[in-house]
Amino acid sequence: MNIIIDILILFIIINTLLKLSFWKFWQILVMAILAGGFLFFVYPFAIEQSQVKMKEYLQNTEILSNIAILVTLESAICLSFCFTALLEYMNGKQSKWNSVLKFYPGLLIFPVLLYLLTQSFFTFTGFDFEVLSMLFAVIVIVWIIGLSFGIRYLVPEKDLRLEIHFLMSLFVAILGLIVTTSGKMVYVAVDEPLNFQRLGFTFGLFGFLFFAGFFINKIWWKFFRKP
Repeated sequence: MNIIIDILILFIIINTLLKLSFWKFWQILVMAILAGGFLFFVYPFAIEQSQVKMKEYLQNTEILSNIAILVTLESAICLSFCFTALLEYMNGKQSKWNSVLKFYPGLLIFPVLLYLLTQSFFTFTGFDFEVLSMLFAVIVIVWIIGLSFGIRYLVPEKDLRLEIHFLMSLFVAILGLIVTTSGKMVYVAVDEPLNFQRLGFTFGLFGFLFFAGFFINKIWWKFFRKP
């Protein structure tokens, strides 16, 4: 269960950074400052949480169902952005819906950052919580800016980034539903060994789809979009 949630959190972070890679520098800067300010604003609430409370939250089927609804809605918005961007690219006309959806950064990143902040309190128990929150906020600001531009540098093609964003949104939606289903099952033992075969298949499938899309994109531009 914890592994699924960790993977979901990782995909939400990557998906948000992918979306921000379409933005301008000042827009990314504003988003990064909002994320850092949010962390410093909610740290008193994060201090009151405990590991027992967090486990209870993650085993509460009602909370997990609400999370699944939010994840599905956000994934639907991200997928809508991908489709409107594709239609805009194919038709050669600017879409009003795409212009609106483009500037939706994704709200799931905020509860994810709150969760990571609480985990940092559990890990660094000897630090002053206010100082730790400030350090965490500064790190988040730097990472949002740096990684957004890092993705843009590594994947300069907008259509390829759009394809990755589409795949990530699908994975986030699927994992959100899996989290809800897992919460209704009998909780497995903590010492149960990881199923590396299934994990390998999941990441292998993602890698295959990623590289397939990459090479199809290159072939398309070489043979069909050549002036």
